[in-house]
Amino acid sequence: MALTKTWQYPIVLAAGFAATTAFAAGGAPEWSYEGSNGPEYWGDLLPDWAACSNGTEQSPINLTGARRGRADDLKLYWNKNAEWEVENNGHTIELGATDAGYATLGGKKFDLLQFHFHTPSEHAIKSERSEMEVHFVHRADDGLLAVLGVMMEIGRRNGGNSGGRDLFSRIMAVAPEEKSEHGIELEHVNPNDLLPAANQGSDFYRYAGSLTTPGCNEIVTWTVLEKPITVKKPAVETFQDIFPMNARPLQDLNGREITKRGGGRD
Repeated sequence: MALTKTWQYPIVLAAGFAATTAFAAGGAPEWSYEGSNGPEYWGDLLPDWAACSNGTEQSPINLTGARRGRADDLKLYWNKNAEWEVENNGHTIELGATDAGYATLGGKKFDLLQFHFHTPSEHAIKSERSEMEVHFVHRADDGLLAVLGVMMEIGRRNGGNSGGRDLFSRIMAVAPEEKSEHGIELEHVNPNDLLPAANQGSDFYRYAGSLTTPGCNEIVTWTVLEKPITVKKPAVETFQDIFPMNARPLQDLNGREITKRGGGRD
């Protein structure tokens, strides 16, 4: 199963629920990744965030013990000509666009809203976390989400589609160091450049989970690619200078099944 680079292709992946944007709604309490308003206390900050403490299908998780299985395909129709803006929302660097394209899952349309980054990777694969992880957030009209997660590692060779390393470097070259109210326009952004190259395969993990930020709503089907992309070290260091750590701790599986597309049982 190969990834391609063109617009209106489809890229075929197995279906899944995903995470939403990494910032709290307007008027919500301040939260962070450490201290008295860190992940351990998210569920106490607001009644609507109770799932952060008592939910049973929380994310992220350690992707291990997966079984090979079948799943509906997630087809990506991303717009490589969309007009993107780079924002520091106080919790991550995020890129948003009004016409970013969409994905379909089981005939249902999910609009691509934004993509953002975490360090270290929020998910672990066989107990190993990568340097970073990028999340592509899609939302359907009924509010359900489909997020695609891609691991990011430091490397000298480009491990993604053409321009992948340079795209992340370009993003970090303009990313605001402080929380910003307005985004910075960035031209020639093709999100496909942050996917593994077509000839590298596209094995992935699938499971039902939640948002990884408050209120941790369990409305997410996750698709996490096994193959990482490589990005340049200076760009990673720039991100980590702004956000030294913005990853939620791993959550209990609580009996959920993890499906792996490609290969056998982990």
